[in-house]
Amino acid sequence: MQSLQAPVNAPQHVVAQCASYAQAARVALAMKPGGPWTDAWLAERLNVSKGYLSRVLSGQQPFPRWMLQPVSFATGTRLLQQYDDLQRALRITDAPTERDIVHRLAAMARAA
Repeated sequence: MQSLQAPVNAPQHVVAQCASYAQAARVALAMKPGGPWTDAWLAERLNVSKGYLSRVLSGQQPFPRWMLQPVSFATGTRLLQQYDDLQRALRITDAPTERDIVHRLAAMARAA
């Protein structure tokens, strides 16, 4: 049985320069040695369709949280997880996002 190596942290200055989840995922894929690695290769590793992954990586669909760790293991870098950590930390001090408002309102409705 082949063991997976844990993904390594990306340099913080690279994480800070990523502008979106999609961009962070593309950078992580480009950082993987032995490439170039295609969307089809990554889609196969994640067990999703190439079309779905293409929409996620182009920003047409939100980046699902379940995909953070599998992308990190597939690419060998925690860049995407580090980007998510950064975004979540920044959101603490920013105004709530649309998603935050929807979750809050849904919780209020369930509690009523």
